[in-house]
Amino acid sequence: MDRAQELNRIKRAAGTTDAPGSLFVFVTKFLPTVNNFEVVGQLTSSAATLAWGDNTLLCLYLNGTLEYTMDPTNPKSLLTATPFGVAHRDDPFERDIEAIRLGEYPLLPSRFSALFGFEDRESCERVAQLHGWSLEEVRKVRVEQHEVLARAHRGNMNLISVLHGLYPASLTRDQLEQAIRWYWSGSEELPITTDDARFGTPLWEWLVEGTFHRIDEPRGTIQDVLRGGS
Repeated sequence: MDRAQELNRIKRAAGTTDAPGSLFVFVTKFLPTVNNFEVVGQLTSSAATLAWGDNTLLCLYLNGTLEYTMDPTNPKSLLTATPFGVAHRDDPFERDIEAIRLGEYPLLPSRFSALFGFEDRESCERVAQLHGWSLEEVRKVRVEQHEVLARAHRGNMNLISVLHGLYPASLTRDQLEQAIRWYWSGSEELPITTDDARFGTPLWEWLVEGTFHRIDEPRGTIQDVLRGGS
């Protein structure tokens, strides 16, 4: 078995997959994102950046035991630097999602480390309608994944949205954990009921350990970007 076949075997066993060659992403005004993405022209996930430069973290990442506890004194923990990770690292709902991933799907990318993207602009339009995100922040990117660090997962964003609306009072612990497993398994079905039909159809989001490169040219300086100039 050659190297490519062995890597594919490992990915299949882990439940992970290859990300599409290009995706659409929402770029926020979170300063490091603006600087890296709009000016430098790329953004890299936390684990793919930090684990590669630290042999201890790299081994933990590869065997699925790298944690995202946000505790700088924990040698098995990686401090997240992605916009989502920074914004949600203390969110108990996201911590529950991460606990299921780490315990049962350890080789799938963590929401605290990965970059998020959507397969097409139509998906971005649905996100904008459901959550009020600005379509002016959507950029098309080329996805680069290192063969050793590459991890990707396609999950139903609408399932997470419905769960978040019910968390924690309207769900038993068993219901919550089972629904989170559906997210990590990539299921198309919604295992819980919702009165809002807009969330009944899957809305696929990609979690990617790797680098997103802007397909168009980076523009201006950081001051230009924050002012909205070009």
